Amino acid sequence: MSSEAGLVVSGFNREISEALRLVEPGAPYRAVAECLARALGPRAHPLTRADFGGAIGLALEEPGCLNAARDGSFAAGEVFSARAGLRDDGASAVVSAVVLITDGGHEVFWPGAAA
Repeated sequence: MSSEAGLVVSGFNREISEALRLVEPGAPYRAVAECLARALGPRAHPLTRADFGGAIGLALEEPGCLNAARDGSFAAGEVFSARAGLRDDGASAVVSAVVLITDGGHEVFWPGAAA
């Protein structure tokens, strides 16, 4: 990974960590999406600009729910993939985290790319 790409991934890790602090049972999906959208701003990668992830389940493709238009909230026992991309000074990265919603908050199963 180039040093530019490493800085982009490092920036993403900070942004997604901030957003994941909001994840707990009853928290609205929209809050996480809005937090990421604000944090990424014009640096957001076009592939992930509007949809930051969704549930992981038994269906081949679960619908995305981490977007600003989605009503609904997290529930204990659900598993989500949260993802976002950054573009900055010619470098770009799209990374994700896999998160379990627990009774008391959340547990990150897979933290995505390491900077």
